[in-house]
Amino acid sequence: DDAQVRAASMAQIPAIAVALGPERTRDELIPFLIESTDDEDEVLVVMAGQLGLLVDPCGGPCWAHLLLGPLRRLALVEEPAVRDQAVTSLDTVCGALQREAGGVEAHWLPLLAELSGHEYFTARISAASLASCGLAALAADAGAGAGAEGVSSRVAAVMGAFGRLCGDEA
Repeated sequence: DDAQVRAASMAQIPAIAVALGPERTRDELIPFLIESTDDEDEVLVVMAGQLGLLVDPCGGPCWAHLLLGPLRRLALVEEPAVRDQAVTSLDTVCGALQREAGGVEAHWLPLLAELSGHEYFTARISAASLASCGLAALAADAGAGAGAEGVSSRVAAVMGAFGRLCGDEA
């Protein structure tokens, strides 16, 4: 079956990224994966799971934000198994962004805001699942003494979005 072959190929994405090297992974592989997010669910589940393993092959935490593109698309998919894998990989990427100064604020919080306000219920479900990682990152910033007022306003924004998601009837 063609979908099984594509799924097996997706399972090799980390090895392909290592073989390509960080620059070609960023410039060629990640854009290819973004274009490949319109496939059968069994292929997308594997892709979503493998994307979380690409932080180091794409160049480390300073480039981890590039993985948000394909994962954002996968977080919108109607199939719960795909979304669950995307959320798991997004948690991994969030952890990497925490190691990059300003990474959570510059890349994670805008993604969370976009997903929580999206018209598709699938995006809002993903955002609700991702709020805890964003809060953990902000708590780490606060613990490191990073501008308490700014951190507390961002925590309030995430908590407000999470509260709205909890009341969402979709």
